Amino acid sequence: MTFKPVYQNVLFKKLINYAAEEKGITITAEEIQAEANRQGREKHLEKASPSMVSRSISHS
Repeated sequence: MTFKPVYQNVLFKKLINYAAEEKGITITAEEIQAEANRQGREKHLEKASPSMVSRSISHS
């Protein structure tokens, strides 16, 4: 198993978070939920529950 994709994913997330903080960009839980719902509709998936979104935000 290679860790390169995992490492890159973590690094990209950190870079995005850093750049967003530097620019003063914030995203609300409601915006994340709306985007999750939009993508779910596109892919014909079930609606993401708010608790799932909250858990993903707190672990970022």
